[in-house]
Amino acid sequence: MARSVTVTSTWPDMLGGIASESKRVVAAHSRHFLALSVLFLLPLSSLLVAAPSFLFSSSTTASVSSSPPSFSLLRLDLHLPGLSTPSIVALYFSAAILLFLSAAAAVSGSVHRGFYGRPVKLLASLRSLPAPLAGLVLTLAAALLPLAAIFLLLASLLVLSFKALDFLHLSPSFSPYIYSLFAAVAVISLILLQLHWSLAGVIAILESSWGFAPLQRSAALIKMMRLASLCIHLFFEIAIGLTLWGCSLGKVGKTEGDWSEVVPVVARTIFALGITTVMFLYWMVTGVVLYMYCKALHGELAREIAEEFAWEYVFLPFDERKVPHVVSVIRQ
Repeated sequence: MARSVTVTSTWPDMLGGIASESKRVVAAHSRHFLALSVLFLLPLSSLLVAAPSFLFSSSTTASVSSSPPSFSLLRLDLHLPGLSTPSIVALYFSAAILLFLSAAAAVSGSVHRGFYGRPVKLLASLRSLPAPLAGLVLTLAAALLPLAAIFLLLASLLVLSFKALDFLHLSPSFSPYIYSLFAAVAVISLILLQLHWSLAGVIAILESSWGFAPLQRSAALIKMMRLASLCIHLFFEIAIGLTLWGCSLGKVGKTEGDWSEVVPVVARTIFALGITTVMFLYWMVTGVVLYMYCKALHGELAREIAEEFAWEYVFLPFDERKVPHVVSVIRQ
């Protein structure tokens, strides 16, 4: 049974291929990716799902102290010696981000091995985390420098614009237009950088590079696939945003301790937690598959496949029968 990665000339076809390949890789190693999701992605998902309850709890602390006791799902009443609640939340958020980056490193390596049919093992993935995680963190730090420079420049231009309005004695009614202009420029800059650097994390992990090198490599590799990358990012961002928004609707206001009111909120929270975690997982998986497709477009994947299968037969675990597969790249 032969499997081929077909790289066509239209990006909608590529999107379909990326989605199909991502689904295949996850289905072939479902237990492995489930374990990685629980270990690394669940903490950040829990924090995002619990954020509306915490914000409401923080804004109503004074009123709650003088009112009868009530039930609020996921309310964070944390009291540790020497630490305030915001400090505890900041520590938890930092730990969740670190685990999220660890998930990116582990999932990327696992998808890459699964794509070539090599065995995917949880302990091996965990043991190999330090090096790719360090490269990913350094690449993230390098990406933050241009972002900080751009927003600092925009902020400086915004201040100068308001000073120019005062100097020219123009009407303050221009202020909303200036804010809108600079906000639009900031959003467009962020989207363009995201498109150019969308593969930087995967490159830092799989190619053992770090710093500005993965950013430059991503900008060169993502050519001809920018629209596909934009669609992928928009889909997952909108899906996760709608999931969190839908979950937050059931947490607005106080809920009395009646099970008929509490159970729907609990069910909605668990559902949102699961959907958010799965969405994060597939976002990472599709990013790696997109990277493989981009390499195929640039003629790099065929050489890697030839080197990978030059001296041995490999059983690619696509189903329970362990049927041998041949991987090929077809460029049209």
